[in-house]
Amino acid sequence: MDEAWNEFRDRLRAEVAGLRERDTLVVSEPDPEPVPVPEAPDRRWWQRRPRPRQETGRYVQFIRWDDGIGAECVSSAYRRMTEEQKQRLLALGWSDPATHPRRGGRSENHEMWFGLDEIDRLAQLCADALRVLGDEPPDTRWTWRKDPPE
Repeated sequence: MDEAWNEFRDRLRAEVAGLRERDTLVVSEPDPEPVPVPEAPDRRWWQRRPRPRQETGRYVQFIRWDDGIGAECVSSAYRRMTEEQKQRLLALGWSDPATHPRRGGRSENHEMWFGLDEIDRLAQLCADALRVLGDEPPDTRWTWRKDPPE
């Protein structure tokens, strides 16, 4: 199973390295069977296309800026997670959506910002975060959505 996580990390590193300024990438697990989450905020993706939502699968998303890359990891606003999982994400260095001042827009997710020379670190921390939230590594059911698409 570690090999599958390493393959995911390596693919993620390559995909993020290929982003151009203002490109976005969302890597997501299929959503579980619909179960409404009461009083949850609309799912937002970089301030675009708000939509009502059900509980989501695990995901990470990225946006490339001229000076770095913004990364987000799904939070308890969109998916059920234990307090232990949240604390492990915080220990990895992800922001706490409840207290973190937002840079630019508003996000309910865990955030991190990386320099363009930190793509290896970014890929590892994202793989680690997804592993905290579920044992199974990403597989062929996951989607890799780039905007603008190639």
